[in-house]
Amino acid sequence: MKKVVILLIVLLLPTAVLAEPMLRPADENTNEEVIIDSEDVTNTNESEEVTVISVNIDLPDLKWVPSTPLYFLKTWWEEARGWFMISAVKKAEYRIELANRRLEEIEVLVQKKKTEVISETTARFNEQIAKANKYIEKAKEKGKDLENVYRLLEENRVKHQITFSQLDNMVPDDAKAMIDQAKQTSQDSFESAQERIKEKAKEGVTEGIDSLQEKLEDALE
Repeated sequence: MKKVVILLIVLLLPTAVLAEPMLRPADENTNEEVIIDSEDVTNTNESEEVTVISVNIDLPDLKWVPSTPLYFLKTWWEEARGWFMISAVKKAEYRIELANRRLEEIEVLVQKKKTEVISETTARFNEQIAKANKYIEKAKEKGKDLENVYRLLEENRVKHQITFSQLDNMVPDDAKAMIDQAKQTSQDSFESAQERIKEKAKEGVTEGIDSLQEKLEDALE
């Protein structure tokens, strides 16, 4: 019987020790003893061990030029972003941005002397210019405000002409034709888009004048 009692004491003693609250030194300004429950300490320690991982998903770096094996992931991600854009104006602005990225890639390829892939990159540049024009036309048909798009066209038209002129002096003769074609495509497409935006703006002014004239005639009657 004594052995059973001793065994029970041995088994229950660790439980009693674990359940006993932990003490910390009393505050210097008070004589009160502060008690911290062991469960709170466990939770505190657990919270201190939590590691927050911030994941930033963004477009791949510009280092992923067409000569990079994983380049297709970059263009796929760009297209995926475009799927979620509803506004024709935003889509036009986005395509202008992508055209600029293709131009930057052409610059990198020229600097790295990767002339064998310049042709397909200039083709992608021309494709983005064409898509920008398509969305500009859609926005124009819907009567959207294209003032910001007009400004982007003007800024980038000049930028493209300067950049392509510089690249023309850096590429070998067999690549000059592609550079010149992309330069001309940018020039013609952007100027054409700007003219269409101007026409739409004039139509809006004319419609406003006609509406005002009708109101004046109604008032005189």
